Amino acid sequence: MAHFYFENTPHGVRKDGTKLNTRTHAEYICREGEYAKMKDREEDLVFKTAGNMPEWADTPMDFWEAAELHRRKNGRAYREFRFALQEEFTLTENIELVEKLLIETGIHEQHAYTYAIHDKTAAFDAEHHNIHCHLMFSEKTMEKNRPLPAEKYFKQYAENTQGKPTQGYRTNAYFAQTETTVHLRKRWAELVNKKFAEKGLACRISEKTLYQQKLELIAAGKTEEAELLNRTPAPHLGKAYRNPVIMGKIHEQIQQTDQAADEDVPAQNPDFSTLDSQEQTIRLFANDVVIRQVARQIQQERQKLLQELANRQAEEEAERIVQEPYAITLEDIYGYAQKQANNFRQQAAQKLQEYLLLKHSIATEKQLHSQTEEQFLGQEYITAKGRYAALSQELSALEESAASLFGKTDQIDELALYAMQIEKIRKQRSQRSKQLYSFRRKIQGPEKEKFAQILSELTKENEQKILQAKAVYREYLQNKKQAVRYTELQDKLADEDHSLLIYSRQIPRLLNRSCRINGTQPVRSLQIIGYMGDSYALLNQPGQHATAIKIGDPITRGTVPRYQLTFQGLPDKKRTRWIVQNVQEDKDAQTKKAAVVHLYNRSQNSTQNVSPRQAPTRLHPAIEQAAQNREKIVADKIASIAGDMLEYKDRSGRFNLRWNEDSLRDKAVQDEQKIYQGWTL
Repeated sequence: MAHFYFENTPHGVRKDGTKLNTRTHAEYICREGEYAKMKDREEDLVFKTAGNMPEWADTPMDFWEAAELHRRKNGRAYREFRFALQEEFTLTENIELVEKLLIETGIHEQHAYTYAIHDKTAAFDAEHHNIHCHLMFSEKTMEKNRPLPAEKYFKQYAENTQGKPTQGYRTNAYFAQTETTVHLRKRWAELVNKKFAEKGLACRISEKTLYQQKLELIAAGKTEEAELLNRTPAPHLGKAYRNPVIMGKIHEQIQQTDQAADEDVPAQNPDFSTLDSQEQTIRLFANDVVIRQVARQIQQERQKLLQELANRQAEEEAERIVQEPYAITLEDIYGYAQKQANNFRQQAAQKLQEYLLLKHSIATEKQLHSQTEEQFLGQEYITAKGRYAALSQELSALEESAASLFGKTDQIDELALYAMQIEKIRKQRSQRSKQLYSFRRKIQGPEKEKFAQILSELTKENEQKILQAKAVYREYLQNKKQAVRYTELQDKLADEDHSLLIYSRQIPRLLNRSCRINGTQPVRSLQIIGYMGDSYALLNQPGQHATAIKIGDPITRGTVPRYQLTFQGLPDKKRTRWIVQNVQEDKDAQTKKAAVVHLYNRSQNSTQNVSPRQAPTRLHPAIEQAAQNREKIVADKIASIAGDMLEYKDRSGRFNLRWNEDSLRDKAVQDEQKIYQGWTL
């Protein structure tokens, strides 16, 4: 159940007023040191981390130990935020919220910090989890361009006569202000509630007091929920959790309170003033637990009803999406042709690269025989073969150099030196040649069948590569051909009127309030003004002039005329009604022709042909599925029309671009057969 808790506290103190040891407290929240295996607590550590630790601190605990060592006697070494997380969120989602708070407060970048998340089953409700965060941080504002050692880090900030800092970092006084705590409590509630909304959950939390929340609920007519807040807040039990006697009394009181509620005992706030403080705490806590359980039941029931309503609304919206009109223009076909041409070019390039790699891997007959030898004779043969090749290369280089010296009387000594080197290399190569010959004799020996088998296997693998390369090359040619076809279509459409309507579904004959401007904005959302018995939907904010469309105008090729409205003047503060003085047909400034407004999306992207709508962050699965189906229908139709254009081009050498207006106006013939019968050369 969603709940709010947020505390901003300075350095913790004991009952006697002395400060808690900083490192010990850090170890406590992180369950380290002596708190690594706590047997007297039911809390479980589920996450911990630290940030902005200086280089001299090997571990976060080293930092907090230094903070304790260098703090003044009555000073504080840290500040701590303790706040509730929500069991409706995953651990990852809760961590994301904590990180957002760190960023918004500046702690994430400017302060050394450690935080830990604890998750435990609620003491008096096994179905409820108590998830909370301990965030402790140093109020010293770090200067990353001025790193300080531990002995200076925690000192008071000081400057020299030149205004340059000489001692520690400044202490950020922002976190000690009451206004800061008020702001942080409110901001935390906003962050959590935003996440609730993103997940489609109806629950909310509030930083306000129970009394303030009660008044707001009464004002909203939610009297049942308001009555649940008509109670004294439960006190913090503290160390009472460790006392089995007190815990037993609380459980007993919860049972009694719960039984009274089941027996429909009239609700009232009992007078606890005559009871001792411990008994008051037990009674108040038990009363709060029961009321929270009831509140959760109400919340769960309301959530169920809201979910049912959301499902019904989603089904209605899904049906509306499916039935919503759409239109396809040459602009859609052009965009599709462009996209397909690019896709096929990319695929052709990939297939060509794949083919070249395969072709390079195909071996000749000589290479196959050489590979078989290497596999049959082993590594020693491969080494000898490599050395023979290296010697041959070296010999060739020496012979070439020696040849350049022939006929030069002044180079006789150098030529003689080359001759000695050549003779030496020839002898070494001859030895390697004999070694290779002895190896190859094995091929004609008793194991020659094994050699033949290896050769056969390598040959089959090579043949498979050849077949694969041929198949890939065919795919390359096909993709290249398709790229050319769509490029030709794209080039042809480039100079055509992209607003030409090719196909439409369910666009009405007359303009009504359900139509959408450019396929996006419903006419019903526009300001409607009457004049001479007609209704005009304003396309912009009224002033001296405004443009508009007229309800009831005939829709021609998915467009309606645009009008220019002139008003008698601006309305005063008390009179907001606009008085139309004159209406005339609007003219395009460049063409001087009657301007029109399109009732369909004119985007090149087929998916944008579907009318967008304001929707929650998380769409209902039924709506998502309907939108996907509709997008596919539109995309398939565009692909079908583009394919039909290509078919006409392939058969006649010309592209067919014009649609028969008569068949467009007749909605009864907008089926597949009639669509393509309407095309004319």
